[in-house]
Amino acid sequence: MSDNVKISLDTKALDALPKRVRGRASDAVQRTRHKLAVAIRAHAPVDAGELRDSVEEYDAGPSKGVVWVDAEHGIHVEYGTSRMAASPFIRPAVKAVKAGFEAEAKKVFE
Repeated sequence: MSDNVKISLDTKALDALPKRVRGRASDAVQRTRHKLAVAIRAHAPVDAGELRDSVEEYDAGPSKGVVWVDAEHGIHVEYGTSRMAASPFIRPAVKAVKAGFEAEAKKVFE
């Protein structure tokens, strides 16, 4: 069994908004999805590169984007184990991207 770490941006509430706003929101989510994937790769500790190279992303539909780490050891690196200290790379990436997403979300309604 694989212990994958997944982050999903799902903005269902945006589906009820006017088409123009939904389009802008969808664009903002997809840009943020990509920025998050890039940030996770940049924050990932690199030994052989498997962890960094396992970061995947896809467009899951209007206003939805998915980013995940497919390497089985990703969760152990992020949170640590009884034998290994945590080396967070996902949470710092989310923190780094969060302000940009909030700014983009505000622009959606301008």
